[in-house]
Amino acid sequence: MGLVKSAAYSVHTTKSKIMKAIIRIITIVLALLYWTSSSLAEDMSEIVSKHVAALGKHANRLHSIQIEQKLLSNGVESIQTTILVPKHFFYQQMILQGGQVLTYVRDSLGWSLNSFVSSKVRMMSPQECATFLLLNTQMLGPIYEYGTDSINGPVQTITLEGDDKIEEEPCHRMKVVYKGGIGETDVYISKKSYLIKMTVNVLGKTFFSNYRSVHGIVFPHRIEIINAYGKAVGDVLSIKQNPSIDFDRLKITP
Repeated sequence: MGLVKSAAYSVHTTKSKIMKAIIRIITIVLALLYWTSSSLAEDMSEIVSKHVAALGKHANRLHSIQIEQKLLSNGVESIQTTILVPKHFFYQQMILQGGQVLTYVRDSLGWSLNSFVSSKVRMMSPQECATFLLLNTQMLGPIYEYGTDSINGPVQTITLEGDDKIEEEPCHRMKVVYKGGIGETDVYISKKSYLIKMTVNVLGKTFFSNYRSVHGIVFPHRIEIINAYGKAVGDVLSIKQNPSIDFDRLKITP
């Protein structure tokens, strides 16, 4: 009986040691996973902070913007004027030889006109307006929006995906997921300047360069878009910060 008890005790002790060892291993693995995720989160937080700082000390004073640029797409040159008020207003006029393309969105009302397709003004649905405003009125980009207002901004999450080289420049690759399931974008931030070098989404690849400071805020002055339709290059001619906006004058209606 003593031998049986001893053997049983030995088996119990062995099982106990194995269980303790397994628990220790699990604890170590969990700690390692926690440390890794915490480190990545910390690194990402640092990248976001440096990006916000790189955009200039007066970036938080920007409440609206008007940008005029010259576009060249498939050999066709045009002048484009864009006016933005985050989450509230988008206006864009593109004048080409022989016609124009207009878009006007204010809160839940929106209209668009493409004179090359039709002379009729198309009315946008409230849902279309909301999605359009969310995606197209980010004056300084999604990383800045998340870094300065993650609660009320358009970005749901940002994750640090790894490193890459864009035009031989080392970059952080980050994935931006927007709220409401309306899409996601890969953002490549330069490790040197902490400014956006490229974005990739369903619209194609967009390259940003020739950054300059305008009244204490840094903007890209050259934008290149490459997608299935070809390549478009935009050179910024002027930027007006917090311009006076006459909404009624700009409004287009059927």
